[in-house]
Amino acid sequence: MQKISANGRLYYCKNCSKVHFEFLNKGVDFEDFKAVKEFTKFLFSLNYDYYQEKNKTSRYRKKIIIPFPDEKARLFLNIAEVEELKKLFESFILERYKREDRSEFKGFLSYTIDFPKASLN
Repeated sequence: MQKISANGRLYYCKNCSKVHFEFLNKGVDFEDFKAVKEFTKFLFSLNYDYYQEKNKTSRYRKKIIIPFPDEKARLFLNIAEVEELKKLFESFILERYKREDRSEFKGFLSYTIDFPKASLN
C-alpha cells in the first residue's frame, strides 16, 4: 500500500513491517501504524498562525517547523506543504481503513477529518 503526492510518498513495506515516509528531501521510517496515526493527529492539530508568529524572526524561510522525536532533524514547511502532507497522511489512513481491521480507527478518523485546524494551545 502506498500513497504519493507532488513532494512525497508514504508506503508500507511488507519486508520490514515499517511505514516509510519521504517528503521533500527528508525520510522517516515509522516503526508501526500507531506512530503514523500519532503523527497524523499532530499534523491536523497544527496551528499555522501560532508557528508563523513564533518563528517570524527566524532566519529560516519556512516558518512551520516540525520536529521528529527520535532525531535531531526537523521539517521546515510552508502552509501549502503542510496541507499536502496532511492530505497524503489522510489518504494513507483512509486506504488502510478500507483494507484493515476498522476497530483500530474508532474515534480517530473523525478527529482528523472534522477538526483540521485545532490549536496546540
